[in-house]
Amino acid sequence: MLISNHRLIKLSLCLLTFGLFSSASVWAQDEAPDEALTTEAETAVETATDVVDASVDDTLEAAGQTIADVAAEAIEDVAAEAVDASEDVVTGAVDTAEDVVAGAVDTAEDVVTEAVETVEEAPTTTRRTVNRLGLDTSNEFSLDMSAPMALVPTAADLDMPDVTLPDADQDALLQDVLVRMALDPEDAAAKTERDGILNDLLAQAAAAVDANQMGMARRLQTAVRTIDSNYAGLANLGAAITARTARNLALADAAADITEGRYFSPPETNAYERYAAMLSADPENQAATDGMNTLLLAVIEAAKVDATAGDYEQSLDLLTQAEQIPLSEVQLSQARSEVSGLLGDVIFSMQSDTTADIDAGRYDSADTRIAQLVAVGADNGTINQLRVRLADARKYGSFSPGQEIQEAFTGVLTGQTPVMIVVPAGEFLMGSDPSVEDSSNNERPVHRVSFARGFAMAQHETTVAEFRLFVNDTGYTTDAEKIGKSRVYDEDNGTISEKERVNWRHDFHGRNADAELPVIHVSWNDAAAYSKWLADNTGRNYRLPSEAEFEYSTRAGTQSIYWWGDGVPEIVVTNVTGDRDKSASGRRWTDGFRRYNDGFWGPAPVANYTSNLFGLYDMSGNVSEWTNDCWHSTYVQAPTDGSAWVNPGCARRVIRGASWSSAPGKARSASRISSGTSSRFSRVGFRVARDL
Repeated sequence: MLISNHRLIKLSLCLLTFGLFSSASVWAQDEAPDEALTTEAETAVETATDVVDASVDDTLEAAGQTIADVAAEAIEDVAAEAVDASEDVVTGAVDTAEDVVAGAVDTAEDVVTEAVETVEEAPTTTRRTVNRLGLDTSNEFSLDMSAPMALVPTAADLDMPDVTLPDADQDALLQDVLVRMALDPEDAAAKTERDGILNDLLAQAAAAVDANQMGMARRLQTAVRTIDSNYAGLANLGAAITARTARNLALADAAADITEGRYFSPPETNAYERYAAMLSADPENQAATDGMNTLLLAVIEAAKVDATAGDYEQSLDLLTQAEQIPLSEVQLSQARSEVSGLLGDVIFSMQSDTTADIDAGRYDSADTRIAQLVAVGADNGTINQLRVRLADARKYGSFSPGQEIQEAFTGVLTGQTPVMIVVPAGEFLMGSDPSVEDSSNNERPVHRVSFARGFAMAQHETTVAEFRLFVNDTGYTTDAEKIGKSRVYDEDNGTISEKERVNWRHDFHGRNADAELPVIHVSWNDAAAYSKWLADNTGRNYRLPSEAEFEYSTRAGTQSIYWWGDGVPEIVVTNVTGDRDKSASGRRWTDGFRRYNDGFWGPAPVANYTSNLFGLYDMSGNVSEWTNDCWHSTYVQAPTDGSAWVNPGCARRVIRGASWSSAPGKARSASRISSGTSSRFSRVGFRVARDL
């Protein structure tokens, strides 16, 4: 019995030891116990084991000695009494041994429990954390990072796919099966269960495609592909997703064509041809049929508008083209009658509209109007004057959307301006709806902003080399040089702190910066001075962009949360925080895009990633950027024409775009913050804009 208890105690201690360190192993990386405390716990367990061993040995020895003494006395007395006394003593010795062993077990459990509690209650001062870079009540920034710690075994350690399913119950079943297969690849039952789950996923994905839930379909497709890239049915699912996606894109493109007035031209990229192609492939396509009807109504309305404005020829031409639409002729006949009644005295109105188009830079529209004037019999002298005026405007102020502009400096200064991209005229909804996660009241109310004339935006942030040319030419002294310091990132403790003798020549560590890095440690005052220098040396209106221009250029025609979509980028698009980013000492972001790594901890060279649809780089990453607007806490009474909202003498200016260390929410197209005009940071730079 003593021997059995001895083994039981040792087994209990082993289980306690396993429980202690199994518990410690699942702590998060930034909550791992101090190594010294862990060692202390291990020592405590070993000490407890020794106590039990010693107690059991001593008890066994004492029991044996007592039995011998009693036996001797019994031999001298009556044999029967000796036997009885022996049995009583043995029983007592055994009870004594059991009590000692039980006490030793209790003592060991207490020691182990105290060691566990010591580890669990270890001070958090061993955590290597830093404040998240963000705004405090004074609109400055903070940074939150955690030091690298030993990670617990992951799916990768078990050689099993890292995949998560939308359905929690199904995901739990899958994870159990994957673990079993990772531990025993020959487990036939687990493989059968896995295949059943994969078949269910394929069926769910097919249903999602039918319901036009393409995000869910792609997620399930990715899950199956991750588990088994050659699984039967994946190819068919991929084909279905591709076909449905193509159909959705075609419908979206056709709807956009209607919105933009591309009813019948240009060839192959107009609403009519898109709908006709869909109906040819699938005559029962109700969405395409509805689209054709929408197109007809839009054409009739546009024809009426053109006729009212004096564009009689264009109006009739639209109605003629609308005859291709396989719908009611009655609507077209009625529209023709209305248009014909509006011809009247339209020539004067058409002449005024042509002049307005030239002044606003709508040169193609002006050219069309001149042709219409010829068609309706306008005076030749008037037509010739308009043609000369249009030719001059095209020569000195005509650019096309997306065109690159780079100008040489005038006078004796050698060099060129930054590369500028022509941003097309248009309109957009500025701000963010309250339903958007991480949005702020300062992004509201959402309001429409219209740009009647295009403008140019620098292709990328102003570089150290470009800013050096300005300083060398003017001898300008930046605010950082006047104050004698700026904020830098300290790798040793993972914080942002001020450092002496840091200025525009330095990088985010405070070391000498490479020429192609975006210039940082520059204030709004410095950025405005650089812009004025460009204007003075080119004769063009270079300036800081307005806040509206920055958001419009960032969105580039999108209305999603980020310019690339509503979630984590599927490819590396810019320099933002990702949970796979790692600093030189191994620090990681505690709040970043999941499974994202852009390869840089700190600013990257300009134009290093993917441009948005306007051809602009890092509008939502790398470094945040100064704009020309004064800070206002809401958009109430904000300009709607895209101009900067400026109050004379304002102390704070708007900063737009995320930086290399911003939380994901700051990378949203609508996100905005502010700071004082002389503030300098290791994550704020700027780019310039230009009037056309």
